Amino acid sequence: TYTWDHGATGASTTITTSGSYAVTAVTASGCLARDSVSITLSPAPLDALVDVVACSTQDVILDAGNPGSTYLWNTGATSQILDVSASGTFSVQVTNAQNCTATFEASVTISDPPVVDLGDDRAICTGNSTTLANVGNLPNQLWSTGATSASIDVNSAGIYWLEASSGSCVVRDSIMVSLLALPTDVLTDITQCRDDPATPVAGGPENSYNWSTGATTPSITITTSGTYTVLVTNPAGCTATHDVVV
Repeated sequence: TYTWDHGATGASTTITTSGSYAVTAVTASGCLARDSVSITLSPAPLDALVDVVACSTQDVILDAGNPGSTYLWNTGATSQILDVSASGTFSVQVTNAQNCTATFEASVTISDPPVVDLGDDRAICTGNSTTLANVGNLPNQLWSTGATSASIDVNSAGIYWLEASSGSCVVRDSIMVSLLALPTDVLTDITQCRDDPATPVAGGPENSYNWSTGATTPSITITTSGTYTVLVTNPAGCTATHDVVV
């Protein structure tokens, strides 16, 4: 029979901490023997690897930790740090200064960023709207207005952005929308004697004109009472309709 000083009674025992261990053995005839042994347990390498989800625009590294150890990765690398450029499962065998060895692994998932391009800045005529959209549909997209649709219509000046994410990749593009002034209404109603022709002037020569009479000049000569309309287009391409009562 066997009696260990830590309470075990088998011919063998499992040790988990360093120390001195003794056993007493007694034969069936009553003969007794005692022996002891000193056990030193060295610390095993610690698992420093963590799974990584990253964007392909980021630098991805795996650090095996345990400074002063030797390393062998499944890629063949022998450094503590491993640069990773593709998705996969990476493992490393670490042997520390006490010659204890352990193998650890980490999963790496690398995704490509979505393409976000709203195009060039644009200007619209006051009162009009323009549609902002990205080329193709995007996953998990968010506009600066709070919308999550594929496109938005805007009629106010400002900077608008679209943010899209795919995996851990987050990409944003912005666009500036400015407002162009409409042609100014310079017409005033005219009241005068019938024998005197009226000559309303809708603006300067920089604009183009289309009167309800068919005239395309800045001014027209009127000999009959009535309401006359002109469509004015300024150099920016913005249009406005103005009336004059004669």
